[in-house]
Amino acid sequence: MTFLLSLIERLDTGNPRLYTTDMNDVSEEVTEETLVETTVETSAATQTDWHRLLALVQEAALVPLAIEVLTELLADLKPIKIDLVLLRRKSARWTAAQVARLPDGIRQSIANHILCEFKYTQSVNYAALVQALMYDFLYRSSRKLARQKVATFVISARTPRPAVLQEFGYVATDRSGVYRSMQTLLAPITLLVLNQLSKEPYNALFKVFASQRTEREASFALLEQIGAKQWSPGLGEVLTGLQTLLQQQEGGKMKGIVIDPEYVKRLGREMEKTVLANLTTEKLLANVSPEQILAMKMSPLIAKASPKHGPTPKCWKSSTAAISNWSVTAMLSEGWLGR
Repeated sequence: MTFLLSLIERLDTGNPRLYTTDMNDVSEEVTEETLVETTVETSAATQTDWHRLLALVQEAALVPLAIEVLTELLADLKPIKIDLVLLRRKSARWTAAQVARLPDGIRQSIANHILCEFKYTQSVNYAALVQALMYDFLYRSSRKLARQKVATFVISARTPRPAVLQEFGYVATDRSGVYRSMQTLLAPITLLVLNQLSKEPYNALFKVFASQRTEREASFALLEQIGAKQWSPGLGEVLTGLQTLLQQQEGGKMKGIVIDPEYVKRLGREMEKTVLANLTTEKLLANVSPEQILAMKMSPLIAKASPKHGPTPKCWKSSTAAISNWSVTAMLSEGWLGR
């Protein structure tokens, strides 16, 4: 923490390549000794708490003058919590499947610890960048991780003003929406602007949080088009709930409601049920092949088919229908497909 505070006012220009964690731009690893000039050398066998000696002198001199002297005081009474951390534990680099769901900036990183500070209602500012620096320094130092093992990002739902980017030395990279600072202190912090990320499928899971409605809706539509709701159990209701939430917020219908992940998932389930209840049998069956219907009708598990009756029958798990498995289950339990 002392290191961070001592440098916080030194937004000096430098070489951002020293901090790169981009797989296309791997350079030398840098330690704190590169940034802070060491004036006192101690042997490896000696551990001297110089800050405590400094406090000792000040205590002796200042306490008689009614100045309280404290050392090793917690800077924050609450534990520092990082907004989002992505950990890659099982492979040296991102796999093809992982890269397909990660946004620009992150998908090119060689780091296996990705730290993110997310700004949704606020734009990028001094406080957000300082907080990201805190994440980066404390996370690495407490775990003794090399520079290239960790990459830290500030993710902004809003588009920063050009003057703000200039103030902190951020310049555009060759990837739309990805910025890096030319200032030494901020070089480890990559900025992602969701409104500006390209309209590629791998950016969509992040762009659904963009502040511009057109960008959000295009991302939701793209995820629907590529069948993202079938990627994993629960993703469909999460995306449906998030989209419904954002639409309701625009309509001013969310006052006095506590919004958390459980609320979003519940909202998604309720919305999917509402949609199903208002569809005709023809529309429900439009994306289900005769083979899939026959396979479901032949299954001995169909008699128990209902979202409240346990796991999805095995014969449905390979379904490529554009509707979710639980939706098919609901249709069967209501007798829409017959038995």
